[in-house]
Amino acid sequence: MDNVVSSSGHGSVGGLLRDTEGSWTAGFSRTIGTTDIYALQAELWAIHDGLIFTWSLGITQIQLQSDNLLVVNLLKNLTTALSSFSLIRAVVSLLHRAWLVDISWIPREGNSPTDWLAKKALESSCQPLILDFPPPDLFPLLLTDAYGTFLE
Repeated sequence: MDNVVSSSGHGSVGGLLRDTEGSWTAGFSRTIGTTDIYALQAELWAIHDGLIFTWSLGITQIQLQSDNLLVVNLLKNLTTALSSFSLIRAVVSLLHRAWLVDISWIPREGNSPTDWLAKKALESSCQPLILDFPPPDLFPLLLTDAYGTFLE
């Protein structure tokens, strides 16, 4: 799951779900309005939306990856549940549902497909979008992400 914050302060989120083989299962994106310059809110919204979407699909074991180390560490901290920020509490509540969620950090370069989804939402100011199939423009990034090199 990922986010993008434009110079105007407007943010968007996007994410994708993959199966155990790394193949596309589904994707999502939406704009979130004005957000902080550190992208903390945007990343938390991306995780929140991704968890709700994943839960709605009945998936009970997930590997949640984020390129925001601050958010990863925040969500792994058990005292986060006591946070005064409602969005953090909402995410922690989702994490404590009856499923297995492993949270890990990945470098931004390893998160380019989700970054692409978020940027598309920001560019088009679209309403929340659920994608059953990846957009054709996303295929090169998915291949690069899966195989580590660009394939034509």
